[in-house]
Amino acid sequence: MPSAEQAAVPSRPLISEPADRFNKDMAGLFGFCGLVTTSCSLLDTAARTFLPLVLALPPEIFEKQGLAAEFYQNTRDFIDGKLGGPADDLAGYIPLILEMIFCRSIDNFLNYVSELLALIFITRPEALRSNEKISIQEVLQYKDRDELLGALTERRVLSLSFKGLATLDEELGKALAFPLFPDAVSRERAAFLVERRNLAAHNRCVVNRLYLARVQSGTEKLGDRIVFEPKGVVDALGFLIDSVDEIDVRAEMKFGVPRTVVSSRTR
Repeated sequence: MPSAEQAAVPSRPLISEPADRFNKDMAGLFGFCGLVTTSCSLLDTAARTFLPLVLALPPEIFEKQGLAAEFYQNTRDFIDGKLGGPADDLAGYIPLILEMIFCRSIDNFLNYVSELLALIFITRPEALRSNEKISIQEVLQYKDRDELLGALTERRVLSLSFKGLATLDEELGKALAFPLFPDAVSRERAAFLVERRNLAAHNRCVVNRLYLARVQSGTEKLGDRIVFEPKGVVDALGFLIDSVDEIDVRAEMKFGVPRTVVSSRTR
């Protein structure tokens, strides 16, 4: 019998290998951002702690060391709070950092979808059935059934991955009775996030006609520049993480996709 202390610790669920790679990539992204933020903060603290000792030295020493009076004055201004330090410098890059986090997270989610589809087709080869024809010449290129199955899986995943997310969701619903999202609201939100990522990646965040045709937000006009706000990015990441959890469970229930990796997350 487990002790009361052991029983109080929530068990970590099993997840698929694609979900595990998604989680690890997200953890790496969060870890990198935390490292940058912490490093700047520590540099700021260290500078404010030790620079007063430097200022206690006679100004002549700076001149003898070939340091200009400007260095002395800048150091004084930093200590007095008139000049920003590393943490202040970092603050100016927050919009760029948020954009990078957002785009990388969307890419990570799309990679998860592609890898999960490949795993579904490998686990249940009959799911590959379609109207697509393959010639005998193509079949003879492969030495055995497994190699042929791998090639067909790769081809099917690539063909699906080039579609827009909303179109992909529709096709999976029709072909496999497995839409990625449980309702239209979730599907539209995911498609909206992907379109914002595309705008950032391909048009420097400037709203173009393609974006307006695909996103019926009603708040952005041609030529506007979208800005990634902290709350919006955090909400988007939470949505992606929850979506992966939900999709992964349904993939196991419907296709028997193996979930053998212990999740490192507790939520």
